[in-house]
Amino acid sequence: MNTYNASDIKILREHELDVFPWHEIETLAEKHKKDVDWVRRGFEACYQIGMSPQFFIDKYILKHDLPKSVELEQVFTENMRNSARKAPVKG
Repeated sequence: MNTYNASDIKILREHELDVFPWHEIETLAEKHKKDVDWVRRGFEACYQIGMSPQFFIDKYILKHDLPKSVELEQVFTENMRNSARKAPVKG
């Protein structure tokens, strides 16, 4: 059996956070006034097709003039549709 105790907890320093995509996603969303779920789904779509999230950042967040990736847009759109289907109905 695995045991978990206080020695398993590590407090990260600011410079250590950059290795985690969730930190970059939150930082980008806040800095560029984007919805954090939208940015997360962009990263997920990149991971699904084996593309670096840097392309998503450059093309769709920083608005660099880059050719679009049809494959990325298709996966991203499908992920958005799937998320909308799973969203709870308000009312």
